Amino acid sequence: MGQLAIGAVGLLASLHCVEPRTEVVVVLATDLAFGPGEALDGLRVVVRSGDANGVVRRDQTLHLARAEAPVWRLPLAFGVTPFAEDARGTVYIEVFGCRPSAAGVCTAESALVVQRALVSWLPGRTQRLDLFLSSRCVDRGDCVRARAVCQAPTRPLAAPAACVTPEENARVNLTAFVGTGYEPAPIDGRVRLDATVDVLDAPATPDAVAVDRPDAANVVDAADAADAADAADAGGRQRSCVAEDAPGCGVALVAGETLALGSATDCARVDAGACAYGASPQQPMVTVSPFLVDRHEVTVARFRRYWESGRPGYAGTVVPYAGGRSVTVAGAYSTGDHAGLSDACAFKPANWMTPAEQQRPINCVTWATAMAFCIWDGGRLPTEAEWELAARGSAGRELPWGDGPITAARACWSGAAPLTARCEVGSHPAGATALGVHDLAGNVMEWTADMRADYRSDGAGCWGAIAQRDPLCAVAATDRVVRGGAWDQVEAGYLRGASRSAAEPGAEFNYLGFRCVRSP
Repeated sequence: MGQLAIGAVGLLASLHCVEPRTEVVVVLATDLAFGPGEALDGLRVVVRSGDANGVVRRDQTLHLARAEAPVWRLPLAFGVTPFAEDARGTVYIEVFGCRPSAAGVCTAESALVVQRALVSWLPGRTQRLDLFLSSRCVDRGDCVRARAVCQAPTRPLAAPAACVTPEENARVNLTAFVGTGYEPAPIDGRVRLDATVDVLDAPATPDAVAVDRPDAANVVDAADAADAADAADAGGRQRSCVAEDAPGCGVALVAGETLALGSATDCARVDAGACAYGASPQQPMVTVSPFLVDRHEVTVARFRRYWESGRPGYAGTVVPYAGGRSVTVAGAYSTGDHAGLSDACAFKPANWMTPAEQQRPINCVTWATAMAFCIWDGGRLPTEAEWELAARGSAGRELPWGDGPITAARACWSGAAPLTARCEVGSHPAGATALGVHDLAGNVMEWTADMRADYRSDGAGCWGAIAQRDPLCAVAATDRVVRGGAWDQVEAGYLRGASRSAAEPGAEFNYLGFRCVRSP
């Protein structure tokens, strides 16, 4: 059997752990404006068995955001499964970005932009193919005539968009798909499809994994809450936890998504928290691979198990990240025995052993110490793109729980009521994400893997407002990025999911802790 299924991904999607199957899930993204009156009017998807001359298995047109539906940006996704006779061969996938046309016919010659890939089926395995309809590839007739594809490198900006073969395009953009199956969600008006779309009807299973799915107002609704309640932990053993359901333990699966980091609002730091700090200009089209995130900030109890194991430092260890990137562990380590520590530090001898401290987040640890713990625990520190995706979802909600106000029930911070110490992790469940990730706004700020670099719009540096996949800023800089807001802050802007702060890697602050992520 051969099928093509199309549904919204990143806006509304549903992943299920079903039996492994031979499938390619194609994720489409663009930096082109689309919708009524815009350059990009729709998409045409053509799937062939074999190669460019093969039998057409599906020829499907998608009308993007007509006047009767809200305008929503990509990404979209469609899943392709082979006919029995094709399962050990290849599949040729073409996507035409269509101009507005009264005739409604979109061909390779008339399309605004074209993407192509030649993919080898992997029996029993689901692959993800990312195809980007780049503004730098508009009207590349030289590629089209050669039956090639324009591939626009994400950096540096000065590099030309080149014609490559569909085989090379697939090789660069294929990754393993998270989970073992894919089910498109019901269409909810955000993307208008024509009447012939064949939506797969894969059965839901008891071990379904909840996906972060904010609604149009970026508010966690009843369906999201039900998804979260039914979600099962997606694996990822935490060495510091005696049991998966022990206090302060557990992980959540964050599905791979494409999102815009930061804020389109240039926020002056005199606004009393109306917008995010250090978060503009916005960084569009950032794709993040799937990962597991700790549901809670690392607690004193978990950290003590690492400390009492001999506190390995892993100096010089090269920590691998998605996309072939890496970070080398280096810098000062915390010892917990010097007089300069704040009285609010868990490391203070009078604090370390007290029952009141055990389920509060560890604080006053350096960046290298935090990374060493995560390695020992089976993970690593998150990139700031991973952290922001966990906090905001692909729809870019302002706060982890949605658009509701910051209250004492949702966040451990002094702007709601003056505090004298950190809170126990998970003690503000109303502020958790739909995936059940707690304290992403307040309690302690959290170390990330990235060096601090300003957001820019000129294509230079780590953040140049151009498309990226699994970014990790490793430029020479004095500070590492920290995220999340803290218990002793009163400015609400710090708690917004896009806000960025920084600290020197050797800093040991009473408002700074961390959580870990790991590969699924």
